[in-house]
Amino acid sequence: MKLIKFIYTKFFISFLLSVSVSFFIFYVFSLLGNLGENIIFSKILIISLLNVLEIMTLIPSFLIFLSVILFLIVLKGNNEILIIKEYFNSLKLILVFFPIVLMSSYIEINKEKFSSIFTNFKNEIMGFDQNLDVKIIIDKNSNGKSILVLKGIDLAESKINKIQRYTIKDNRISVGEFSDDLSLFEGKLVANNIIKYFNEEITRLNNPITIIKDFDKYDNQKFVYKNFESKNEIKLNDFIRFLYFMIFFWCLIIIFLNREYLDKKKNLLIPFVVSLVLLVYSLIIGTSSMAEYNHLFSILTLSIFILVFIKYYKYE
Repeated sequence: MKLIKFIYTKFFISFLLSVSVSFFIFYVFSLLGNLGENIIFSKILIISLLNVLEIMTLIPSFLIFLSVILFLIVLKGNNEILIIKEYFNSLKLILVFFPIVLMSSYIEINKEKFSSIFTNFKNEIMGFDQNLDVKIIIDKNSNGKSILVLKGIDLAESKINKIQRYTIKDNRISVGEFSDDLSLFEGKLVANNIIKYFNEEITRLNNPITIIKDFDKYDNQKFVYKNFESKNEIKLNDFIRFLYFMIFFWCLIIIFLNREYLDKKKNLLIPFVVSLVLLVYSLIIGTSSMAEYNHLFSILTLSIFILVFIKYYKYE
């Protein structure tokens, strides 16, 4: 237990130092970038702080990456890593680091939610979105994608000037709708008449059609909303991402704590490069440009990380 406590203490110190250094660097650059804004200095300090917190919640894997490197450097400096490897084999080390890996993976797959908290605070301070009169609502299901654009929103007067809705299937607009005769009452948005494009024909529909049944959930200060019908698909994708981030963090630990690199004179360039490549790859597949192939890249990444993990684990 004392050795486990020692490992946690050293890793926590390494993590705290990595976060502190990263925070200082990001804060300085954010502060310099905001000095040109036409706002008072005290507000610049607060906005710079929120910018840094927003950025750091988006890069938890990078912070863990730095922490593991610093953790190994600290332990190698005093030959403490040799004592740990003497009492703990790779399997025991995996179990010891399990709480850290679990928590890091959870934060990684939910980083957008944590980041949005600081983004909303920053928007409130800056006064953004207070008079936002445009919203975009994107619905995606097995039949295609629907994009609804709301313009001229005035919630105080319960008024919306116009809507445009497009249904996209097979990368083509199959249905287009427009209306500037709208009613917003008791959370329902109703179009009293609609001009509709369908099958290369334009028709006018005079009967009232409910566009949004519960508008209240869209009345905060967001510009774009995304709704997905298939919740099981999202849960599956999140589960796969959670797994490959767990394997990724375990890979970092196994790679850097490999017996081959325990000697003080041994260069850490190879484990650093291998880990950095895995880190960059994991970040690239999370970009919006890869979203269309999300499942494919998630499974591919999970497979690659598992192979890397097995390779270093078997070497041990």
